[in-house]
Amino acid sequence: MRPVCGVINAFNYRNLRELADMATALGKTDAAADFAARATRVRASFRAAFLDPSTGLFVDGEGSAHSSLHVNAAALAFGLAEPSEYAALVSFLDGKGMVCSVYFAQYLLDAFCAAGRADLAVKYMAASGDRSWKGMMDFGSTITMEAWNVKAKPNLDLNHAWGAAPINVISRHILGVTPFTPGFGKISIRPQLGGLGFIRGKVPTAKGVVEVEAGGGSLTVRTPAPARIEWKGEVHEVSAGRHTF
Repeated sequence: MRPVCGVINAFNYRNLRELADMATALGKTDAAADFAARATRVRASFRAAFLDPSTGLFVDGEGSAHSSLHVNAAALAFGLAEPSEYAALVSFLDGKGMVCSVYFAQYLLDAFCAAGRADLAVKYMAASGDRSWKGMMDFGSTITMEAWNVKAKPNLDLNHAWGAAPINVISRHILGVTPFTPGFGKISIRPQLGGLGFIRGKVPTAKGVVEVEAGGGSLTVRTPAPARIEWKGEVHEVSAGRHTF
């Protein structure tokens, strides 16, 4: 741990980006420009302070020589890494395994998907063992737990929202449904099968339910609003309705 911490500054960068987006959606152009400029400065400072050019990894804090899963997952998930760095970061994270908490597993899965490696997200979501969602089911819980197991937290509860990362990862990354514009006025649909042969699901949005089915090289979507669909390297701008590619 150092006074200037990589993980905290990664969250700061992501939050500034999100504030800029919200200010833009609200028509607050001056605030949006200010937040965006601050985010740009934080990103440059983050990379200067924490990127170790000898390893291609990010260190835990200013002056630290240690690289944790946490800071590297956050950097990849939040857009602080360059595409040329993705392979090294993904290899490092996969090599570490699920050494983070149930809470931070959200950002590990996000990191894999941000790098186009949804297959690794699927691998960890479907894994077994003490530090897995299957392990929670084997323990007897019927919904996600506060921690991986009682060894990690003896006084854990068996009903905790922060353990439910796979639900939003499946909807946001595997099915690929996110808002393209505020309020889902336009919907982004970018499925990542992650090595699965077939996926089908429904994602509720502010405009209605989006249905996605993909497999065998084809994609069928039913969207309640105009959508931007990315599939097999092509982009399709579509109106509300049912579409097959």
